[in-house]
Order: sequence, then structure tokens, then C-alpha cells
Amino acid sequence: KIGLVGFGSLGQFLYERVQAEGKKYDIEVGWVWNRTTEKLESYGVPSSHILHSLGDAASREVDVIVEVAHPRIIIDNYELFLSAASLFVGSPTAMAEGDMVTQVLDAAKKYGRAVFIPSGALWGADDILKMAERGTITEASITMKKHPSHLKVEPELDVKMPKGEEGEKVLYSGSVRGLCPLAPQNVNTMAALAIATAVGENGLGFDGVSAKLVADPAIDCHEITVDVYGKPAADGRRMHVRSVRSNPAQPGAVTGQATYVSFFSSLVRARPVDSGLRFV
Repeated sequence: KIGLVGFGSLGQFLYERVQAEGKKYDIEVGWVWNRTTEKLESYGVPSSHILHSLGDAASREVDVIVEVAHPRIIIDNYELFLSAASLFVGSPTAMAEGDMVTQVLDAAKKYGRAVFIPSGALWGADDILKMAERGTITEASITMKKHPSHLKVEPELDVKMPKGEEGEKVLYSGSVRGLCPLAPQNVNTMAALAIATAVGENGLGFDGVSAKLVADPAIDCHEITVDVYGKPAADGRRMHVRSVRSNPAQPGAVTGQATYVSFFSSLVRARPVDSGLRFV
């Protein structure tokens, strides 16, 4: 049973899929919260499913609280959520705030809950997490290339967009932490990589993972390249894994065609077995 926090386009999609296919996957909606209850009522959500205040989350028993609202919701309410249920973090850029990764995982351990991060476009997330837990990652980087119309960024980056006949332009190059507040709608995959590498001894995290955001007028997809390097051997050579993911996207689409379906697939896999960080 899930509690759904947020009823934008993604929240509505998840709600509809659970209502239509929940029995097949043994999932049901316990409650739904949105900043304005009028939106839920006008959509036809039964009054028995509507949670009027997040403060009441602990009083309506569910197994997993699914956040698909806004990073601020996680930052302000993670302790409340984890005291009541395991937590599915749909806005992983929230973890870029201060020492949120440690704080959230400490709370998960305290209450014996799982924290689920949707792997989304981050292929090999489980393998990266396992390497981080063993302390064997020495370097990681991620490059995201999109058409300018696919990017929703703050003015600081928007002024760098290619104009006229200009080709691709690098809008940002630096740490994942520095990019998250500048393009919060575009960098969930980057945040997921930072979270995966944050655990273990000498974890890289949001400050240690390098990020590059590129606007390319010639591209018709969302392209994500991830590079992960292991510790060097005695002869100086080291393991290197590169993944490249190309997801077709319609003009103006911040989210690629496969993302909503991927989110639902992640939700189906979010089964709280034990506490700790899990990619789904």
C-alpha cells in the first residue's frame, strides 16, 4: 500500500496505473496528498483517499510513501515520512541540500526503513552502489546532452543557450551539487549518480561527481553518458565503465517518452524488505 505525495502529471500517471493495474502487482493507494485538495477532488479521487495534511501521514498506515512533488517536500518532511513508512524519493535533487544523504539514511536506519531511489536513466545504478559501498570508486562523471527546448533551467544557464545557427554549447561544467539548483527539473539522473557514490568510505557524492550539461540544437533525444573509474592496479591501470543512454523525446519535452513507464516499473520494485538505500 502506498501514500502518494504530489499530483502533477507524474503523480496522476502513477495513480492511474495503480488504479488500473494495482491488483496485478499487489499495489494499492492508501492515500494521496497534494498542495491543493481541489485538484484531487476535481480529478475524481475518492474522499477516502485524500490526505488533507502531511502531518497526518503517520496516522494513515502505508508501506511506502511515494514523493513525486518537489525537492522541498523531502527536505522538510523526510523524518516524518520515514517514521511512518519506507520512502520512495521521486525528487532526488533534494539530496543535494547540505548533508541530506547522511541525514536521510541515518533516519532510515533509526526507523528501520528503506529509502528507494528510482534509477531512471542511470544504467548500472546497483553496480555503482556496490562499488561505492566497497570504497572502490575513485572518479565518476556524467554528461547530459539535450535539445535546448528540452531544458528548463535558471536564468544563469539560460543566457548561455545556443542562438541562431550556433552549435552545441556547454551550459555547465562542475559538481553535481552546483548544478542541481540551476536545473532542478533536468538533473534527477545526475543526482541519482551522486547519491549512489555518496555511501561508503571516501564517497564522492554531490561534490565529488563531475557534471556537464550540454544544449545541442541538432539532437532529438536525451543523451546521458556516465563514466565510472575504479582504483588503479599496481601497474597503474584501472577499471573504467562507460554507459551511453539515448532516449527519444518530442520537442519541448523535459521528460523523455520512457521516463513515466520507468517510474512505474521502479514503484513496482519498491518492496520494503530491510532498511537502507535501494535503487529500483
